[in-house]
Amino acid sequence: MAVGRRPTGSGRSAPPPRRFARGAAETPAGTGPARTTALCNTAVANRDATVFDAPGEMRLDRSPNPRLAFGAGAHVCPGQELARAELQTVLHVLVRRLPSLELAAPAADLRRLEGLAVGGLGEVPVRW
Repeated sequence: MAVGRRPTGSGRSAPPPRRFARGAAETPAGTGPARTTALCNTAVANRDATVFDAPGEMRLDRSPNPRLAFGAGAHVCPGQELARAELQTVLHVLVRRLPSLELAAPAADLRRLEGLAVGGLGEVPVRW
């Protein structure tokens, strides 16, 4: 299958990347016909139960972790190593300096923000 790239705009609010299949495309759901456009939703791909054990849980020690959050191949994010290093540093410092840090509200009550390309929460109340 040959796959081409169609422009989707730029910026954080851009829609998910689209791929155009020039020939028949095999997917877990079946075979897509030639000349089909598919949306690549990495948020869903990163929660694939056939790839990840307990995909809905955040597990910082998950290994292997073939997530697609930073893209892959020619479309990999050039800043991914910096982002990982920053997150590792922040999480390490938080756990070390505030070992009793915990949510101050049930996780089920946290309000998700809608319409963001990367998702997020309106607020995260904590106590220590």
